[in-house]
Amino acid sequence: MSQYEKIRSDILSGNCDKNISETDMKYFLNKIGAVHKRTTGSHVQYMIDNIPELINIQPQNGKIIPVLYPVRN
Repeated sequence: MSQYEKIRSDILSGNCDKNISETDMKYFLNKIGAVHKRTTGSHVQYMIDNIPELINIQPQNGKIIPVLYPVRN
């Protein structure tokens, strides 16, 4: 299983929301074609062409705060 497949599986399962590292999430978003739009404070926002809303991730202690609903949908 590749790194991408493992991260994707963790995100889609919903079981590891609190244990996904910031680095892994950024890798995953870049791999699926997300484009970094801006960083506001600790919030990092990405955009994907076919998704109308921004994907917002917020790192905390090297992990991301679980706000993965736009990514999962």
